[in-house]
Amino acid sequence: VAWDVDGTITSSEYEYGTVIKAIENPTKEGYGFECWEIDGKCAAFPITVVKNVTLTAKFVDYVAMIGETYYSDLLIALKAAQDGETIELLQDVELYTRLIFASYTNGKNVTLDGNGYKLYASTTNWGTGNGKHLINVNCDNVTLKDIVLDSNGIAEGVNIYMAQNITFDNVTI
Repeated sequence: VAWDVDGTITSSEYEYGTVIKAIENPTKEGYGFECWEIDGKCAAFPITVVKNVTLTAKFVDYVAMIGETYYSDLLIALKAAQDGETIELLQDVELYTRLIFASYTNGKNVTLDGNGYKLYASTTNWGTGNGKHLINVNCDNVTLKDIVLDSNGIAEGVNIYMAQNITFDNVTI
């Protein structure tokens, strides 16, 4: 079995039929480990050795962080944010669906600090009707700061509905 981590290949010998339960996930600065791939598809451990095979580490870019925790998906970071926390962007982020600040997704006092980066609407897949806003704010105490919101002529900017204490600090729409 060959293990390919960002072009560095190491090999391990296993007997035919050996079950590999799992191995330690590799790391790469600025990226998150997603999975081990076999033939371009994520492998599900445990795997049984039945032939010579190369497992390739698949990494994804981190797009946001909360404290010391990094996220490769902004929507997951938003759902994970606790009351009073700040989500910091680490790069420009393409959105394929609206970003929702709502009581049923987080409903907390949350800050999205863009660090000067941009949130922009995908030009290949975007919602219609009520889903056309880049950001929906349906809960209180949300702050957007140091961020560029680019609707790409597709989305409709920010929708604020029945929400109080919404702060825009150095936001370009």
